[in-house]
Amino acid sequence: MEKIAEELGLAPSADAVLEFLAGRSPHERDHFRKALRLWLKYSGQREALELLSGGWAKTEAGGTGVSLEEALEAIRIAWGVDPRYALYLALLLITGLRPVELRSVKRSGQILPLVFAIEKPSTTTKRHSYAFLTPTALGLRDKLLGRYEKLVFWRREVEYEALKAIRERLPGFRPYALRALNAELLLRGGVPEAIIDYIQGRAPETVLRKHYLHKQMTRQEMLLDILGQHNKALRDVDEWLRGEILSRV
Repeated sequence: MEKIAEELGLAPSADAVLEFLAGRSPHERDHFRKALRLWLKYSGQREALELLSGGWAKTEAGGTGVSLEEALEAIRIAWGVDPRYALYLALLLITGLRPVELRSVKRSGQILPLVFAIEKPSTTTKRHSYAFLTPTALGLRDKLLGRYEKLVFWRREVEYEALKAIRERLPGFRPYALRALNAELLLRGGVPEAIIDYIQGRAPETVLRKHYLHKQMTRQEMLLDILGQHNKALRDVDEWLRGEILSRV
């Protein structure tokens, strides 16, 4: 906090915040992100706080953040190469998961409509347990992959061709950038930051529970409430998938 106050002052602008992050390593940016949110929140800089979440895509993804329009264009281009890789990109955008985490989700892991348990990879930093989908995203997945056990599948050689085609139109595009865009869309849709952190795996359930204790919800009720907020915030993306992609299957 002292370093933030020293460099940014008491009322930093959004541009100053993004410049502060851009000059640091990915590890340092991750270290400062939550402290910056607290600083902006309690200093009353709401505009900077909102823009930080949108601009974070560029800093977290190493300068290769994407807009929603670019993400949808990437999915459209990938569809022309291999629909299954387009599905993979669509689910990265919908779930907000890291690529390695999405690849570990199994169809048999469904515990609620549109909610799937995630197999925990061998890492101590893994905190979340669920993947939240939208109706169209799941319908598209089942039409393309049917009974296949994993939630996503594509041939590795196809990934090179798909990314090459995408980067001809969108230089520097990286699938990981869709995670930051997911957070931006959820925030714009009114989803509280604590719930976004839970959806994307940055907060354990013990922390999230503080937001639900007064409601005395069961875990199932809590997950359904989170799913409702998630689906509402991503409604436009889901409708685009239904009209532009699912209709082609």
